[in-house]
Amino acid sequence: MGRLLERLQGLALRLEVLLQTQALASAAGIELLLELFDSLISYRARYQRHEDLLALTDMLVLDAANPRAFAGVLRRLRTELGKLSEIDDNSLQPLLALLPAQGSGLSLEALRDADDSQVASLLHGLAVELGQAAGTLAERIGERYFTLAHGLDRRV
Repeated sequence: MGRLLERLQGLALRLEVLLQTQALASAAGIELLLELFDSLISYRARYQRHEDLLALTDMLVLDAANPRAFAGVLRRLRTELGKLSEIDDNSLQPLLALLPAQGSGLSLEALRDADDSQVASLLHGLAVELGQAAGTLAERIGERYFTLAHGLDRRV
């Protein structure tokens, strides 16, 4: 789970920074993003040289079959969180509530009739939200499953 949370935070931060700097307005920026998401070969196979924000969103955000896309990372993270229910079912729902209920939290419906600036704005908001959710989730898991003493005085 730690690896998935780190991946989610890293991908969210990379996307957020590239959107803030408007680097995705150039072919070099798009290629950099695809490299950072480790999806360049898959993207080229699917879209050839078609470089636009909707195609990037499809591959890097919405594609649950892509293990480097937000939807793919979140799908695997939900699966791993589900395994914690075997340990303690009471704490699972608050942890799952930190993540989007399904997919990546962004739908094709939200992108319908959106221009590039609107898509960029939605992606930026999603990246910020997912980065924060991953950090909060990591803290909560750490507090619940890795903090041993919770303030107990254990003098020997």
